[in-house]
Amino acid sequence: MGPSPQRKREWIRFLSFFLLPVLVLTASNLLLLRSDALTYYSIREAVQSEQLDLALVGSSIVFADFNPQIITEKTGLETYSLTIGHMSLQGALATTRLLLQDKQPKYIALVLESDNFSKTTEDIQTQMRLSPHLITHPLIAMRYYLDLCSQDHRYIDRLLLFKSSMVRNPDDIRRNLSLWFSPDEFLSESGLLEGVTQYQGRGFMRYMKDGRGYDALRFTPLKHDVADDTPGLEDFSKRKLLEYQALCERYGSQLLVVISPNSTAQVLGRTGFLDKNIALGAFCRENGIPFFDMSLARDSFIPLLDSHYYDMYHLDGTGADIFSEKFGELIRMYIAGEPVDHLFYSSADEFLDSIDFITNTWIEQRSEDGQDVFKADCLRGRTVLPEYAFYLVGEDDSLELLQDYSNRDEYRCTAGSLSRETLRVYARPMGSQETLPEIFNDLSIQ
Repeated sequence: MGPSPQRKREWIRFLSFFLLPVLVLTASNLLLLRSDALTYYSIREAVQSEQLDLALVGSSIVFADFNPQIITEKTGLETYSLTIGHMSLQGALATTRLLLQDKQPKYIALVLESDNFSKTTEDIQTQMRLSPHLITHPLIAMRYYLDLCSQDHRYIDRLLLFKSSMVRNPDDIRRNLSLWFSPDEFLSESGLLEGVTQYQGRGFMRYMKDGRGYDALRFTPLKHDVADDTPGLEDFSKRKLLEYQALCERYGSQLLVVISPNSTAQVLGRTGFLDKNIALGAFCRENGIPFFDMSLARDSFIPLLDSHYYDMYHLDGTGADIFSEKFGELIRMYIAGEPVDHLFYSSADEFLDSIDFITNTWIEQRSEDGQDVFKADCLRGRTVLPEYAFYLVGEDDSLELLQDYSNRDEYRCTAGSLSRETLRVYARPMGSQETLPEIFNDLSIQ
């Protein structure tokens, strides 16, 4: 004899008590949260591809720096990127679990940055961009949510995602619906196929202008960083890497861990930057995970890409093509069983000793004994001796020499005499004959 009608109604009310809030929350996070089109197409193309041999999983570094089409041509492996801005290990795990429901690629390259190991939390923006894809996979979504909250305890914020990036008007809601239900039409109308950054398929977002890496550094005063208080890898990071390895093995995919390329200024300016990568490499080798640190690639293999950065972290289209061609060569050599160690510097010291140039310079101001003192400094290779020249910049961008090139790193003047003026410092290696090198910095004096 089955349950009575009264008991059935009680069960329905009991389940509804839990189910209705879940449905309302899910609908709110789908309709009221502004969707990210790049994330959508990146994941959609990979999941719906006819063949997927190599999946690149990572943050915005992946969608800017890795051109999957070139990597496919170089390796013969059909390559797609699954990429979300600010992605860390938690998001990488959830994205890969989602992928593996439909595809089992031969290789999964987890692309990481040193920043992934300086903190164990993940930016809530990543969750906002990924969560709509996990609606039909509640177990993956719940595991991802608990992973995130275990580190930052933002249980409410990460549950009510729409509150952090809510739609602004009904057009945003229509945009969400169009993206999910008419993705092909949306792509042609979204602006992703035109402009300075253009989506070119397979998760690759190409920056169309030539990068000016030195210009980016002029407006971002990257200086000597403080020492890292937490050298090595956090236990949480180690657990997640092993969890990722086990996930790949369960589905028959070979995990590759890749450190993305970095501008030389990032390496020189941030104490402990390379140490995190080296600690990761040691951990990967201990656990049988192939590891490739592209930030330690020899110049004879990958030419210096500093001038191809369009901001502090991302390469322009030309730089991405150059890097992707070389990365494709590396992967081809690896899968063919050829040695690749010779393509990389053997240690951080060997790499640092190879840097024979200045990456960027800056000016700091102080007052002393009735004088304004302007002190220049720069990021440079260990053996580089810098010299500086100070100029006054006119309103018409004309230059007036105040102090010619020398090893003097300070310019002094009567206090207030340069008020409301713009002071420029040029830096060059000692012995260089370049009068106005690309490395300079301006200081607007109050």
